[in-house]
Parts: sequence; C-alpha cells; structure tokens
Amino acid sequence: QWAEDVHRGLSKAEPGSKDAEERWTIRAGIATFPEDFYDDGPSLPWEKSDLRMRSTAAEEVIRRATMAAQVAKEKDKNILSYQALLEQGLIKRESAIEKILSPSLTDNEPGALLLIKLDDWKVWQRQHGSRGAAGKARNVMAVCKKESPETAMVEWAGPDRLGIFLPDTGVDSAQELGSAIRQRVKSELSTTVQIGISVHPCPGFAKVEMLDNARKALIHTGFFGPNTQTIFDAVSLNISGDRLYERGKLQEAVEEFQRALTLDPNNVNVSNSLGVCYAQMGKLEEAVTEFLRVTSLKPSDFMGQYNLGCALLSLGREDEAEQAFTRSSEIDPERATPYFQLAKLCRKHDRLEEALNYLGKTVGLKPHWAKAWRLFGECFLEQGNDGEAMNGFKNALKINGNDAAALSGLAILYGRVESNLEIALSLARRSVELNSDNVLFCLRLAELLWQNGELDEAMVQCQRAAARVPDDKQIRQLLEKITAAQRVSTS
Repeated sequence: QWAEDVHRGLSKAEPGSKDAEERWTIRAGIATFPEDFYDDGPSLPWEKSDLRMRSTAAEEVIRRATMAAQVAKEKDKNILSYQALLEQGLIKRESAIEKILSPSLTDNEPGALLLIKLDDWKVWQRQHGSRGAAGKARNVMAVCKKESPETAMVEWAGPDRLGIFLPDTGVDSAQELGSAIRQRVKSELSTTVQIGISVHPCPGFAKVEMLDNARKALIHTGFFGPNTQTIFDAVSLNISGDRLYERGKLQEAVEEFQRALTLDPNNVNVSNSLGVCYAQMGKLEEAVTEFLRVTSLKPSDFMGQYNLGCALLSLGREDEAEQAFTRSSEIDPERATPYFQLAKLCRKHDRLEEALNYLGKTVGLKPHWAKAWRLFGECFLEQGNDGEAMNGFKNALKINGNDAAALSGLAILYGRVESNLEIALSLARRSVELNSDNVLFCLRLAELLWQNGELDEAMVQCQRAAARVPDDKQIRQLLEKITAAQRVSTS
C-alpha cells in the first residue's frame, strides 16, 4: 500500500508547475528484506565468506529492486515485487538441494527425500539477527549430517529448511531417520524441526516430482505443529488442492484432487473437494458424480449428502435434492443449513407449514441468520399472518439492516395501515436503492407511491419493472391504474 501511495504521488506533477501538463511514467520495483535475499541457505549474500566479490547490503537491495522495476517496465506494470518475479518464473532461484538433486532424479531408482523445516527460525532472527540465526541453522544441519548415512545428500532447500536425499531407501527407513533426527535435534540443540517425506516409486508420480511432493508433505505436517513428520499422501494433495482452490486456480485444483485419488481412490474428503471444485466451475453433472461416489462409500458423510443436494438443486432435480437434504439433516440434526434448504424448497412448492417448521429448526440452531428470519417473514406474508411476518422481517433487519428483501416485505406490511404509509415508502425506497434491478421491489414501491398519490414517481418505478418483465399481468394492471389516476388528476 505504501508503494502504491508513493507511486501515485510521484506520478502526478505539482499543479501550476512546468511539468503539470506532462504525463510521467514511473515504474517501481519492491524488494522485501530479508525474505527476498536468501538465495542459498540461511546466510544473506553479503554475509557469506566464500564470495569472490562481496556485495554490500545496500548494493544488493538496489540491484534486486531495480531488477523488479525493469521487468515492471517491460511488462507495462506500475509496481512489481522481486517475489513476484520468482513466483512467475521470470527469474530462477534454485536451492542448493535442487542443484545437487538434478542428476539423481533422472533415473528410476528407488529413493527417499526428507525436507526439514526449522521451527524456531523466525524466533532466532528476532533474537539473534541474521548472522546468529544462520549459525543456529548450520548447527541443525550439522546434526542432520551426523545422523544421516554416508550415502545421503544433505543441502539447503531455503533459509529455514534443508533437504536430505537418501538413494535406494524406502518409506520405513526414511521414517526412522526422520524420527532419529527430530529426537537428536531436540536433545542436543533444544529446538525442533518439522519433516515432510516423499519416496520413489510413488504411483502416478515421476521421480523428478520428489521435491515438490516433499514440500506438500511439509505443508501437511504443519497442521500437526512443531516436531512432527508426515509422509506424502493423498491428504497432502488434498491440502495442496484446497490452497489452489482458495486462490481461484480451479483447474489446477481439479488436477491435484484427481492425482490424490490415484493414491487413495476411496478418500471421501478428496472426492468431496473435487465435487465442490466441479460445482464452482459449472460442471454440475461431474460434481453430482463425485458426491454420489462419496455417499456410496460413506452414506453417513454429512458434507457428501449436503453437497449432493446443492448440486442436484442447481440442476433443477428438486425431488432428489430434497431427499439428499433430508438425509443430511438426519445425519447431523445440529446443522442448520439442510433445514434452510428444505424450507426454501417447501416454500417454492406452497408447502408453507412444512417450510415454517424447517425454519423454526433453522433459527433455533442459528438464531443470527438474517436470511432465515427473512424467509420466515416471506412465508408468513404468503400465509396471510401479518403479525408473524412483521416479526420475521424485523428480526432479519436487526441482524442485517441492508437486507433489501426484508425491507421490501416490511414496507408492504406497513403500507396496509394508512397511518404508516410514510414509513412504508421509506423502507420501499431503501430496498430499491440497495437492489434497483429487482422487479418485485420496484413494483412494491410503485404500488405504495400510487397509494400515496405520488403518481409520477410511481410511473417511473412501474415502467422500470415493465422494462424487465414486459408481459407481467400485475405490472400491466398497475400501469393502467397509475395512468387512470394521472388522467383524473389533470382533468
């Protein structure tokens, strides 16, 4: 944000200056210290003793920020960070473990890779500075080398992590080494590490993917906290797919979930995730297939049944959707969402008593759900129970004062009492301000305006509604009433 503010300020010439009519083109590059400067292990470039030509910190900061600014100019961007260059592959930064692993990953021989993350790295940086933190990190590497077999390749994989490649090693041996390293690091150095482990062969994965798989296993073990280790598996891929989904990379997430299912075809969590991804992409038939797989493998899976109901509902298969929502409510009666979906379906099919029963359960479990209270109001309004309808709309507005539908519904109720007509108009106008595209809100406002004798504005709102639904009988009838009233008022 600071960089954007500075850029905006520099891009504008002072009013009245000789440059005021000129347009400045300024590109900015950002280098974040110290994160962007750990190229190879825990030491910063200017702290290494083995460099032939040592650069100063200032020189290196300027060099990297300038590099980012130059690429920003080439890509026609105002601001670009050095980190973005790395993430987009515009510059390549290989860790030491990647460099030494490259030749070893071209064959198809068995092997294991441990990716070890230092749990206290950030604490060391704060307490001891970059040099002190680097010294403590090197102590951890020394312990790892002592514990590892002679054939192991041990190198840095980043400032706060290192990799150990074990040729001709299987899962059990890799697990044993990980446990031994964690125990020794804790006892000798009074710190802890997390370890992600990948092995080859792994069904569906090439050997060159071992490092990526170890990274995913490391993220996976992060859910368990410090001093833990995890083998790469379908859950690791599910977590990776979820992260892609959250970033909006749906196709990549689908591919990740599909690969997870090659490792564990019966994993209902992965199938659920894949189904949700398909649904977000509009591939509803594929989503239904995945959710049906979940419910066939585990009929008691709440999310599988509920998601199945949502996907079926989107396809217009309402009877099947209702069955799925009913099953999900039976599996977990303490969840409000299935009852709400059932209430909407019942209301749509004029089963108002059933809808109200489900809504009672909904707000009983989730009393601060504005949409549920609003639906209460709408059902009672259709039932002719004005008092309960008013309570429903008011409860909705206590929770969300900008609920346009509740404002519009409440306006209709107030409009039925002439002394409350000004309040009704205020509510109706607010609902249209919030959602001017809603035909029902415009029509209700037009009726209230006509009722109050504000015919010109009533005509505007009615014509707005008619423009969207020209063949609506109710709108045509109101137009005729307003037109007739205008004739009378001018005669």
